[in-house]
Amino acid sequence: MHALILSAFAALYLSEEFGAPLVPAPAGWALAFSLGATGAALAALWCVSGYQVRRLDRDGRVRRVRAVESLASATRWILLGVHAGACALGLLGHVRGRMGDLVALDELVALSPFVLGLCAVEFIVYPVQRRLRDAMTIRSLDQGLPVHPYPPRGRFVWLWARHHVFFMLVPLSILLAWAEGAERLVGRFSLNGPDRDATLLGVEVLGLLLVFAFIPPLLVRIWDTVPLRSGPLLDRLAEMARAHRVGVRAFLVWRTSGLMLNGAAIGLIRPLRYVVLTDALLDRLTPMEIEAVAAHEIGHIRHRHTPWLAASVIGSVLLFGTPVGWATMLLAPGTLWSDVAFGAGVGLTLVLTLVVLGMVSRRFERQADAFAARHLSGERRGGERVEVTAASALAMSTALSRVAEAHDIIIDRPTFRHGSIRRRMRSLSGAVGLRSDRLPADRAARRACYAVAAMLLIGAALAMIDVVLSAGGLGVVG
Repeated sequence: MHALILSAFAALYLSEEFGAPLVPAPAGWALAFSLGATGAALAALWCVSGYQVRRLDRDGRVRRVRAVESLASATRWILLGVHAGACALGLLGHVRGRMGDLVALDELVALSPFVLGLCAVEFIVYPVQRRLRDAMTIRSLDQGLPVHPYPPRGRFVWLWARHHVFFMLVPLSILLAWAEGAERLVGRFSLNGPDRDATLLGVEVLGLLLVFAFIPPLLVRIWDTVPLRSGPLLDRLAEMARAHRVGVRAFLVWRTSGLMLNGAAIGLIRPLRYVVLTDALLDRLTPMEIEAVAAHEIGHIRHRHTPWLAASVIGSVLLFGTPVGWATMLLAPGTLWSDVAFGAGVGLTLVLTLVVLGMVSRRFERQADAFAARHLSGERRGGERVEVTAASALAMSTALSRVAEAHDIIIDRPTFRHGSIRRRMRSLSGAVGLRSDRLPADRAARRACYAVAAMLLIGAALAMIDVVLSAGGLGVVG
């Protein structure tokens, strides 16, 4: 879902780069297309979802739920396509013509049909989710597990939006406002040429670093979080962080009304770093399994996975984007074919960047799993190496299986960033009996880091060559 929000922002940015409208159309057609096509897609989902709900009440077949989930997923992508098409028709220009080029606000207004459409999808499929949760509640009661009252429709959509939409929308909006404000501020000093570009790039990079460093306190308020209350569990988790010399400002409970079973580490710097555990996770997992999940998140921090993932994105963009930019310069500028080539080049760079990001991220997930097993086996930072025990690997594997069960995840189905649950469980099983400094997951993650470092160095070298060429008006940015 976060990728959809990011792609929607990218569509707005690219529409400006291409000089939308790409297709001549009367004023207002872009907005009419956006609202009309979005409404049609949602109406179709409403009709099919209602039909499947009625059939589900009659026969109780799970395939009814799968059908609605598949259609909802397809509808989200259709909404993204509609948004991209509206941007190509000049949606942003139409909005600016009505309200002016206000810092970030015009972009948010242009995004609103897409964002509201995503929320409407969750509103429409709520009855199916409610029936599925009711069935799981009965099973939880049979197993003696805690249950939470299912939120009403409005709160369900609000919780979903806070997690899936606002979590990305807020930082991206802040970055957008910073970038637009910086461009206008630099323009006031009448800088031109390389000096202007270098100054603007430096200010934008500074803004990016500041946002990522200082936004965690805002993000944990976007999510409905409260501090984990004092007790043996908090003491155990705090001791774990100290044992591995990882600074954590607070361990937080994310109140999801029992809808999510998950954990997360948020923040790059120690004073503003949090570990978040959901209410369902604390209710359904044993203390050892909870510690395994928390150790997994500590492992991400300890191995600096977030900076490495950021480096993989930057390295990929430089390594793939610079040569692609050179290739597009072979065509005459300002022509249709040059615009098409530019768009294709941007798309190719994005696809290759996502491929690299996914490959690196999946290896980091298995390394974080291995870190949890190492911790539960008794390894501490600066201490002696230990042998990974079967109990520690089982605790992490069981936690993964409970997450899959709670979210109706097929354990053999891989995901973009995390891979499949089955493969992660096999990786943990294969670590049993091995020394903690000789785990295959750690070796794979190290190789990924070496590859990212090489990509970053080569990409930076290509970028420097482009800067030299730009001085003569020949580079991508020249």
